[in-house]
Order: sequence, then structure tokens, then C-alpha cells
Amino acid sequence: AIRLDSNYVNAYFKRGTAYLQTGNYQKALVDLTGAIRLKHDPLSWPYNNRGLAYYKLKKYEQALDDFNRASELDPDYAEAFNNRGLTLLILGDDKQAAADFSRTIELDPTNYPNAYNNRGWIYYLHENYEQALADFARTVELDPNYVLAYQNQGLTYAAIGNYSQAVDSYSHAIELSPDNTNNYNGRGDSYFKLGNYEQAAADFSRAVELDPTFAVAYHNRGLAYTNLEKNEPAIADYNRAIELDPTDVFAYLDRGLAHRAAGHFNEAVSDLETYLELAPNVSNRNEIEALILELKAETNQ
Repeated sequence: AIRLDSNYVNAYFKRGTAYLQTGNYQKALVDLTGAIRLKHDPLSWPYNNRGLAYYKLKKYEQALDDFNRASELDPDYAEAFNNRGLTLLILGDDKQAAADFSRTIELDPTNYPNAYNNRGWIYYLHENYEQALADFARTVELDPNYVLAYQNQGLTYAAIGNYSQAVDSYSHAIELSPDNTNNYNGRGDSYFKLGNYEQAAADFSRAVELDPTFAVAYHNRGLAYTNLEKNEPAIADYNRAIELDPTDVFAYLDRGLAHRAAGHFNEAVSDLETYLELAPNVSNRNEIEALILELKAETNQ
């Protein structure tokens, strides 16, 4: 159709949309731009789809311009508001992004579960946990397989200290996505806060099995082992955490305390001194300095 009539706007739009759906974003841009240029009375949907192509290419400012134009041309275009919200979220404008997700929900309350999830995430970031939980609950009501919403729900429950509910949310996420390391780490942390150190260690073990470079999970498993009085495995995990992330100052503190519990006083002193050197303004400085003096006295006996 395009070869026969270069002014056939719908053909450009349809082919551009097909390119968009198959991941050929550069060709999508060419055709959708052609559709926009040939249409004398502009329509919203070519701008929206070209904005999506820009978004996929991480050209967020151009995407924003197109979503702005689409929403101007059709103030009831829910998809354009949702897409603009996603773009604004990436660009760091949380307030306007939340407004766009709210507008999306107002226009179409049932077909955009990601609008609820993303608005909930903004609420979470701004510590509005009650509204965040309401949005995550609505997300999974609309889409029971929405893994990220369960993960976000787990984070939010943990933030308010409801660790049992956090475990339930992370468990849902793990059931749906059994290879997601963050969900094992998050559930492990909630088990840890509940005092279930064995289960916490099991979840952290699964996390590092899936990702052997997951420094935080090694540190967390070290803490679980420490609380289980398994000092040597704990020290090994702190070693790995520090190897992967030498800036983790608390790993030096926790390894020092594990060395102390294991009777390795010289190593404990070295780690605790490193901790104070890396974090000179910590609130527990006086306590740690007193412990170092005590350990040095032990080594001199």
C-alpha cells in the first residue's frame, strides 16, 4: 500500500506499529514520523506509538514530547497518560508521574494494573505506605501474576515492620518467579527479623546460588549464621561480601564481631579498626573503641 500511495497515512501507521511490536524501533520511528507528517489534522495514536519507540530506545525526552502531544490531542487517552507516567518516573519527576498514573486509573480503572503498581511504588518511595499497599493490592487483584507488585508489597510490609505479611508477599513472588534473587533476599531478611535464622539462611543461600556475585546476600547470610552461632561459616560469608563490595563498612564490623565470638581477637581488632576508619562518624564509635581496648587487653594476657 505504501509503494502505491505514499500519502496513505494508515499504511505508515500500521507498518510502524508492526515494527514497534516486533522490536524494530528505528524503523518504527521512520514510519510513524511519516504518518504524523502526512496527516494534516493530527491524531493522538501516532504520537503515542512513536513515543513508545523513543521510550524503548531510551530517548526519554523525545518520548515525553510525543506523549505530551498525544494527551493534548486526546485528553481521555489512558494509554498516553500511562506511558507519560512511565517516562516521567524514569526522568525523576515522581509527582507528575503519580498524577499521570492517577489520570490513567481514572480513565480506565481495570486495564492498567501497572499504573497502580507504579503509583504504589511512588507512594512507597515517599513513605506513604498505607496508600502504597492499597495500590499493590489492587494491582494483584487485577493481575494475580504481577510478580513485581508482590515484591513491592513485601518491601512495604517490611518497611512498616509487618514481617509475617512480608514473608507471604515474597512467597507469592517466588512462586511466580522462582529465579528472582531479590525476592529470596527480601524474604530471607523478613525471616531474619522474625528470628527464624535457619529459614533466613536458606533463602540467602538460594539467592547466592542464583547469583554468586550478590554481595548483600552473602552479608545477610553471614548475619544469619552469626545468630546461629556458626561463626566460621559467617566469617567466610563476610569475606565474600567484602571481596565483592569493599565499601560495605558494616561487613567489617560484623566480621569483627564474628571473629571475636570465634576467639580470633587479633582479626577482630583489625576489622573493628577498619570499620571505624571507613566510618569515623558512626553512632556506636565509643562502644566499638571500648571493645577494641578490651580485645587488645585479651591478646596481651
